[in-house]
Amino acid sequence: MDALVAGAEAFIQVFRTAADVFVGFTTGIIPIVVVFLTAVNALVKFIGEERVEGFAKWASQEGAFICLFVILFYRL
Repeated sequence: MDALVAGAEAFIQVFRTAADVFVGFTTGIIPIVVVFLTAVNALVKFIGEERVEGFAKWASQEGAFICLFVILFYRL
């Protein structure tokens, strides 16, 4: 009977731990993500979707980021 009680307590502890993690996310990372998404959305609206998409196409070309990193480290 003690084994059954220990198993039940361990099973409930899984849900208690999950609830603690959920509360931690709710008060920690989720508000940060919401604010970050709002800021990025505002920045895209301010700059213009066409210009952001053009930059994304340029940045996704092969070697574009490599070129930027080489220039950055060359100046150091």
